[in-house]
Amino acid sequence: MKSRTPSLHDLRKFHYYRVLNADSRFQSALAALFAELEALQPADRSAREWLLRPDFDWSEPLRAVEWARESGQKLAMAASMRLVQALAEDPDGDSPRARHAMSLIRDSEAQALAATGALLIVAFRDGWPLPADAAEDIADSFTIEPRIVELRAAPGPELDRVKTQDPRLERGAEQLARWALHGASWQEIAEPAHSPPERVKYEILDWAHDLGVHPCVAT
Repeated sequence: MKSRTPSLHDLRKFHYYRVLNADSRFQSALAALFAELEALQPADRSAREWLLRPDFDWSEPLRAVEWARESGQKLAMAASMRLVQALAEDPDGDSPRARHAMSLIRDSEAQALAATGALLIVAFRDGWPLPADAAEDIADSFTIEPRIVELRAAPGPELDRVKTQDPRLERGAEQLARWALHGASWQEIAEPAHSPPERVKYEILDWAHDLGVHPCVAT
């Protein structure tokens, strides 16, 4: 399958994540989030299997959480009924029907925990000036093995096959972070670049609109 060429949005996000990953406050907060997710992760399945379920729509995580919880509750009820029936036939609980029912119960529990994990991820996204589509990136970054505390773009365009070193994009990402993450003014950002503040403002707001980033300084 031929991979698509990264869009400007993809490249901007790639460089912006690089800047965020170099920020000690952001990295500490991301590490704390990963620790919370790891504590939720069921021991009987991989992080990718648990958190990146194919039926979970990360483009609308809150709606997906609602659906996952309802679906998990229905699965748990159906599995419990199956287990009761299986135990009535074989009280030792080791029959294929009983084992299958227990497996479904574990699936429902994992689904509920994944929904909780998704809410943690959404709260983290909203607590930092992150792109609107960052929730899936956070979830995917958590599933990468060996685990590294950094935010990466979810699999898609193969950025390592294109030129990712671009001074203009690197500067744009740094300026966006100074404004959105650190609360710097247009004048403060413009002075080192020797650019008119209005031009800097236009460029940063163009990045912010494209990525869906809103300024907020996390504590």
